[in-house]
Amino acid sequence: MDFITIGAKENCTHWGFVFDLNSLYAYLERISDPRKPKGVRYHLATILLLILLGKMGGENHPTGIAEWIKHREEGLVWMLKLPRKKVPHHCTIRRILEALESDMFEKIMGEYQRSHIPDGEEIIISIDGKSLRGTIVRQETRGEHLLAA
Repeated sequence: MDFITIGAKENCTHWGFVFDLNSLYAYLERISDPRKPKGVRYHLATILLLILLGKMGGENHPTGIAEWIKHREEGLVWMLKLPRKKVPHHCTIRRILEALESDMFEKIMGEYQRSHIPDGEEIIISIDGKSLRGTIVRQETRGEHLLAA
């Protein structure tokens, strides 16, 4: 996709639409860490931010997200000012995703998104779906589908 539809009042530069990552980070810090304190090397909010960046980069699997992060390690370490000069290992990312309370994460992310909507306005999300060619097996009525929002 080469374009994005944004409101006329939104802050868009020639680099694209800019979210304040510090405010996103502040919301992510409100999520309780399910890990035991011993041996924790990265803040939970930092790992969640990296996971979100990997998801926005098109990765859906923990291994893919970890590889996406690893390929951008130098830049992410510099931009996020990580105390260690390395990004979290894929096992750490997988454990976080398995242990994280999805309800709490959805609640916090919903609050973050609502905080960026001016009072009295709404967000409209267009949805489009397609059935993938060749995925409907004989004697079946449904195959795999793509959904874009």
